[in-house]
Amino acid sequence: MFWTILVFVVSIAIISIFTEIQKKEETLSAQTLQDRFSVMIDMLNSFAFDGKATIGTISEHSFNLYRPDEHQVINFSYHKGTLTITWRYPYHEKEIIHSLNLPKARYISFFQQEKLVDRFIDEMIGIVQDYKYKILNNFNH
Repeated sequence: MFWTILVFVVSIAIISIFTEIQKKEETLSAQTLQDRFSVMIDMLNSFAFDGKATIGTISEHSFNLYRPDEHQVINFSYHKGTLTITWRYPYHEKEIIHSLNLPKARYISFFQQEKLVDRFIDEMIGIVQDYKYKILNNFNH
């Protein structure tokens, strides 16, 4: 009797876990990544590419935001609920790379997307300015 109840409880737990995973996958699959994270894409496109970027799909879970006439690329990659945004910006024979990892990205609201991208852009501006300052100081010494 004890074993029957234990097997029943464990079976119910396993079924509920798989059902929850399936619901989460269906939620994301109902929207493309571009639709789900449109606020982030629009803001980065406006800032980095003057609103003229193209989306290049790599897979169902990854795409690049870029302009064909520029060398910088912003990659969006979604895996197991985590969104990773990687910004590659070439400057003076070096590629500056800055990434943002967002666990539980499926729950990020449009307002949160806006705040996160504002911070991400500010961080990238600081990184590029620091690098430019180092380059200029090396030329002057």
